[in-house]
Amino acid sequence: PLIAKEIPHVASNLWRNTNNYNPIIRRRYQARNYPENIVFFYQSVTGFLWNPKAVSLASKDSLVTMFKKAKNNLVVLIDDPIVFQKFQYLGTGKKSLSLREFLKIKQNTKIFITNSYDMLYKKTNFAFSYMWSGAALSDLAHANKSYKFLIDSRASYISSDLLAQLNNKPGVVCVANLLASKKFLTKEQNYTYYFSPYANRSNVEQPFFKEVYEQYINNLSTLHW
Repeated sequence: PLIAKEIPHVASNLWRNTNNYNPIIRRRYQARNYPENIVFFYQSVTGFLWNPKAVSLASKDSLVTMFKKAKNNLVVLIDDPIVFQKFQYLGTGKKSLSLREFLKIKQNTKIFITNSYDMLYKKTNFAFSYMWSGAALSDLAHANKSYKFLIDSRASYISSDLLAQLNNKPGVVCVANLLASKKFLTKEQNYTYYFSPYANRSNVEQPFFKEVYEQYINNLSTLHW
């Protein structure tokens, strides 16, 4: 409703770029019935960045188990109530936890709730964080650490940026199609650490990003949006 109200509907062929999307992502795009001048840009997925020197996480871990493994170390949680709700659901089956319940689950870990790591990921006692993959992988690259990123379909879900062509001026049409193209998005994902809707990992350079990309593609059919 917000898109229909705020974004002008322009006759456009921009949607034709979606024909080459990853099949699962294309079906998701089609199900949303976006106007023909609006397409997906990049996707990101929530997940767990973890430090092998402090903790070892696995996809079957419950929330209680994760905190138990983290012991007295540092945990960073995203400051977003909708995202955090998914995190709470993991292994508890509850859509929300009382403060008393959460304090019991977190055990002796030191928790920071923030939208920015603020260099916390560089600390030796960093155990894990629950964050968007784009931000987490960017921090991983800057920290130059041997961290791992875990996508868990129980608590991970996809969010997509949208690209809109706002008029039919030749320059606007040209730029919109460039930004929506497979060639552009496949190239730029190496710099942004976000996923292209084409889900093309053929030119992914960094080993850690390639590993996470494989996880992402393998979980596409089970991840929530």
